[in-house]
Amino acid sequence: MLSLPEAAQGVYMLLEDGTPMYIGKTDAAHGFKNRLYRHFLTLSARKNIDLTRVTFKAVRIMVFTTVNVEATLIKHFLGENKMAWQNSGFGSNDPGHNRENQEPSDFDKLHPVNIDMPLEFIRPEQTSAFELLLRLKENLPYDLRYETDLGSNNKPVKYTRGHIEQREAQVVVPREGMSLRELLKDVLIPALPTGWVATVFPGRVIFYKEPTTYRYAIEQLKRP
Repeated sequence: MLSLPEAAQGVYMLLEDGTPMYIGKTDAAHGFKNRLYRHFLTLSARKNIDLTRVTFKAVRIMVFTTVNVEATLIKHFLGENKMAWQNSGFGSNDPGHNRENQEPSDFDKLHPVNIDMPLEFIRPEQTSAFELLLRLKENLPYDLRYETDLGSNNKPVKYTRGHIEQREAQVVVPREGMSLRELLKDVLIPALPTGWVATVFPGRVIFYKEPTTYRYAIEQLKRP
């Protein structure tokens, strides 16, 4: 993947054990390298996937025409137990807060997020709970949402401002490579006032000061 040109545009295919699983396209602004690396990060943080069995093929297209190459390839390869990740929710955007009661996508149900994987970007440090949450949100290969303050319009402010209790709480990250579960259970939740709950869904994690129990949650982490 490192040899791919940065700004190349075209169509690509992801395969598992040689079987086509997903077809996508990219423009010159994003390029093969960026798009495939994002897919690599997504798959690396999911359960029930062996990355050594996943490969890709890519075709560079200098000028896109009216012929939809992506759609043509998808139509050709769909069926016969192929293209299992196509139209399954793989690569889709997070639906946003207050939509947690929506049924998870097929991809998320088959390959839920792995909150026990070591995080390479975590280093020992003393910081605020907010700064740690912000670093997690901007580096995790799946979506993490956390509660923020309410603005003048009584709507939540941007995640880059966080919540006052997060900003005031100091935390100590004791070692590098801690998992999200360890950071939530051993670092963040003990440092914050009672009531903060991390809810793990098949495709994402939320961290709010709320007692809500969600239908499709896998588990919840909170203070005993």
